[in-house]
This record gives sequence, C-alpha cells and structure tokens, in this order.
Amino acid sequence: MNTVTLLSLAIATLFGLLAWLAIWSRWADRGRWAAVGLFILGLPMLAAASLESLSWSRPIWAMWQFNGDYRVLGAKMIKDEAIYLYVDQDGEPRSVRLPWDNRQAEKLQDLFADPNNGGQAMMRFEFSWDIPRPPTFYPLPQPPAMPDKLGEPPAPHFEL
Repeated sequence: MNTVTLLSLAIATLFGLLAWLAIWSRWADRGRWAAVGLFILGLPMLAAASLESLSWSRPIWAMWQFNGDYRVLGAKMIKDEAIYLYVDQDGEPRSVRLPWDNRQAEKLQDLFADPNNGGQAMMRFEFSWDIPRPPTFYPLPQPPAMPDKLGEPPAPHFEL
C-alpha cells in the first residue's frame, strides 16, 4: 500500500470512531471531549493526506519519506522564490520545492550545463526533524571504462 492509501484508511477509521463517539455519548462529558480530541487529531492527518495526494510540488520539509540519493530529472529556478525539482524517487517522479539559494541554483545550473551529465544531476538529502540541512547536488556517476581488448587483432579477412 502506498502512503496515500494508508493515510486515507487512518482518517476514515479516526472519523468513524469520532462519529461513533458523537452518537453514543450524548450525555457523557468524557465522550464529548474524546470526540473533540479525535477531530483535532484528524485535521493534521487530513492535511498530510492532501499534501501526499495532490500533484503540487511539495516543500522539502514535507518530504518525510525522502532520504538518500536521488536523480534530478529536471529543474526550474525562479529567482528569489524557489527551486522546483523533478526527482526520480524509487521509479516514481516526484515534484519537490526548495527555498531559493543562489549557491545551490548555480551548482545545479552548472551540473545541468555539463554535457557529460546529459541534463541531469544527483541529489543527496537526509531528512531530520532536528537540524534542517539543505540537499547537496553532485554529478551523475560515470559508468566504468570498458576494458581494453586483449590479444592480437584478427588476421585480415577477404571474401571473393
């Protein structure tokens, strides 16, 4: 199951429990407070599900399952606003929004301009709740060089 399905099931369960409490606890104060608490708990879950399911580019702080090295397929840089990235995450392209940073924009532009990278780059990001670190960009890993042919070249061959 993907994240959107799990969040949707959790929200449906939470609000089903909320409806059950609201129906059966008409006079009980504890039941009413529990219903209010469940409603307040459900609102951030609903926001997380909407962030996960919509195709808007998500801010980097909202990428909670985003950890490791990813291929940057494309980028759009709007000066003093944001850097929008299209990232390959486990075979699924994701749209990510980074806050504007001149150094990161220049580094990314240099990587995309390099003909050896083919208009792509790599990004390393490690999610942390404590210290937010910006992602680092680096060139694509180059395939190993082909080994030299061993032995002598074959004798010339002529056909009549």
